[in-house]
Amino acid sequence: MQVSFLHVERISKLGHLGEKLAEERLRAAGFETVQNLNQGINFPYADLLATRSGQRFLVGVKSRNEFQSSGKINPCYNAVLIGDAKRRQLEAGGKSEADITAMLWKEVDVLAQRFDATPAWLALAMRPNEGTFSAYFGLASVIRHRRSIPMRISDRKSYLEVAPIGTKDTRITPDLLNRS
Repeated sequence: MQVSFLHVERISKLGHLGEKLAEERLRAAGFETVQNLNQGINFPYADLLATRSGQRFLVGVKSRNEFQSSGKINPCYNAVLIGDAKRRQLEAGGKSEADITAMLWKEVDVLAQRFDATPAWLALAMRPNEGTFSAYFGLASVIRHRRSIPMRISDRKSYLEVAPIGTKDTRITPDLLNRS
């Protein structure tokens, strides 16, 4: 797949907006402090540091279009990533998918320890044509056996909803829409 400048620009805008919305929604959900960690440095996985009821969370923000360009719901959002070359190298060295997944989550744990925090995530499902979104918070421990966050409607019932489906925001515009 050829990656165009517009595709990269859309993804960047989606990510930046997602981080801003995540900060706002965490505050509205009772998190006392919310700090954006992407000020001059971009940490792998981690975007925000947030505190609620005395517990600190290292939060990875995952913003996606709720629906794929085919019209089907986007069933899961990547939580931890590994480049293809590194993955192939590890597989050639005998590492299984489960081994690699465990290694990726271990890296998240090490980063979280640096911040004395619990690894967590916040997933935003955006509907650009409607100018709406929904957002869900969860602990990384719930999804550690996989590299993605399940995001079907039925999956979301087990997460902390910080913005219900249909939450309006004028910053969510049709230019964020997936294009085939």
